[in-house]
Parts: sequence; C-alpha cells; structure tokens
Amino acid sequence: MFGFGWIATVLFGALAGWIASGIMKARLGLLASILVGILGAVIANAVLLPLIGMPVYGHMGGWGMGFGLGVPGYMLLWQLGGAVIGACALIFLMRAIRN
Repeated sequence: MFGFGWIATVLFGALAGWIASGIMKARLGLLASILVGILGAVIANAVLLPLIGMPVYGHMGGWGMGFGLGVPGYMLLWQLGGAVIGACALIFLMRAIRN
C-alpha cells in the first residue's frame, strides 16, 4: 500500500477485497476480504511495476482530496484500482488451484 498506517491499510484492503469478491462472485468473509485486498495490492504492484514502469500508486493527474490521509485523492483511486485488479487475480488463482 502507499505508506498508509496499519488501520488505513486494513480498511483499504477490506474495501478492495470486498469489491473484488463482488466482481468475481466470491463469497469471502471479512478477514479473507482484508487479506485478499492487501495481497492483491502487493501482487498488482509487483506485476504492474515492470509492465508500466511505475508503481500502481503513481501519478495519474491531480484531482480530489485524500480523505484526510495526507495522500492526494487520485493516488487513492489509482491504488484502489490496482488492489482490486490484484485481488481479482488472486481470487482467480485460488479458484484455479482449488479446482
């Protein structure tokens, strides 16, 4: 994650995991959503950094506020999008391994 505190990281991971579980039609509990969201962000940063040449939380143009986290709003949305993509990939891999 983009240097958030632990509480913000857990909340952000839960949000990303919840969105990804909705997209992938997965039934995840709260703890699983948090873990999938946080691991999804790590996966997205590891995969997308070499592909696009910048971390997922990189510059996308400036708009919005960072909801009091001291981070510009566009970085939060960019990070959330990357975390959701990574979480979807993680859910896909979990399904592939299980089946």
